[in-house]
Amino acid sequence: MPLRPELLDSIRRVVDEGDVNHAGVVARIVDEHWQALGLSAEPSPADAPVLDALEAAVADAFAAQAAKAWPAVTDNDRLRVAFAALQAQGIDAFGPAGWDTAEAQAVAVSRSLALEGLGPPVGYVAFHRQDVWSAQERGGLGLGFGSFVGDTPEDGVAVGRAAATALRDAGLTVVWDGTARQRLVLAGFTWRARLPRMVAADLQDFLDGWTLALRTLAPWPGDEAVFEDLEAQASAWFAGFADFGPATLDRLRRATAQELDALRAQEAGWRERTANDWLSAAFAALRERGVAALEDVGVTLQDAWGLAGVARRPDDRGAVVYHAEDVLDACEGRLLHLGFLGFPPTASADVAREVLAALAAHGVAASWSGEVHERIAVAPFAWRKRRFTAAVPESGQGSLFGAAARASGAPLGVERAEALRARFLAEGHAELVAAPVCVPRFELRRSRRIRAVFEAYGEAGH
Repeated sequence: MPLRPELLDSIRRVVDEGDVNHAGVVARIVDEHWQALGLSAEPSPADAPVLDALEAAVADAFAAQAAKAWPAVTDNDRLRVAFAALQAQGIDAFGPAGWDTAEAQAVAVSRSLALEGLGPPVGYVAFHRQDVWSAQERGGLGLGFGSFVGDTPEDGVAVGRAAATALRDAGLTVVWDGTARQRLVLAGFTWRARLPRMVAADLQDFLDGWTLALRTLAPWPGDEAVFEDLEAQASAWFAGFADFGPATLDRLRRATAQELDALRAQEAGWRERTANDWLSAAFAALRERGVAALEDVGVTLQDAWGLAGVARRPDDRGAVVYHAEDVLDACEGRLLHLGFLGFPPTASADVAREVLAALAAHGVAASWSGEVHERIAVAPFAWRKRRFTAAVPESGQGSLFGAAARASGAPLGVERAEALRARFLAEGHAELVAAPVCVPRFELRRSRRIRAVFEAYGEAGH
């Protein structure tokens, strides 16, 4: 069914704003024009033909935009260059934000508060949604500005002057009277903005991280919750791609369903206790002895300690934790590091020794340098954390590996564990399995950035 011309105009306007993808355009048109579309107040199967027509119209609008011949460098490209230069000077430059000047200023204040711990900006430069509409219809673009470091007009003028310089350096024409009373105007600005389209690598990048999340999600929240989380994470991940919409979501749902089937089949074959079963059993034993033992909590060690503080019981003597980044290390064949802390901190060394004893009693190879500022290192193992099945009941002997490790009575350190591992593989008692893993809050792209920055500062190890 064809849509009315005024609805098609609204679709084209939103698409040409250049910061909303396919799914976002559909959602915005439904939100703003549901009555004109003839939709029900609540979702209804009867709305399907209208929604199908809306999806098709949005796809056509994006295709028409992509077909336009634009210069190699647009005014919007120049604006991004200027904004990047301002950010480097400590001036928060952004847009579109809000409907009008007041809302843009409110957003600027919120962003400043959010950045306070990282060094708050000295000022802001921003434009709002009405500025964009005006630029689309008549050309030119207005920009508001302000200072966060003083209340005098001169403070605001200093920000405006820096903004004008950055904009002119980027090749834009600035009209401004040099006072805090007047906004900056980019004369002759032609609004040309569009989001990039996905390529296969973009989709695979998301699937890599999502698959990692599924393979370590424990306890299992249920398939329905997983698919809801998929939609939320995919919508955020692909927000900057024009063609993200129902077709991509359907493809991701199918890939997720196939992955879940494979994970269930794989786990059904775990007929012996896994290394994770023994690790969890050791943590359970520690909890019974008054140590707050938490597995896979938070994204960083700081997160994990915060959650340990929440979980701490009045009689706990200490805590031991590992977090999502530690899990990534473990599933990639590196050491799993465990943080520990005594209550009070002077008892930390005693807690570390108690943790080592519990791990050894359950056949988990680990070592510690003896320094309270260094974490316990668990020897590499195949990560197999149960989601759908129960662990095989623990026998008095533990795993075959654990029994062999305890046979001589010698401490089970990393070197001895590696020697045992090599022997077990050589004699056919074990199979080496590598399984990339993660949790819903884990994001592979973020993890890569964290580690890149970590290494850039000359750090190594864990």
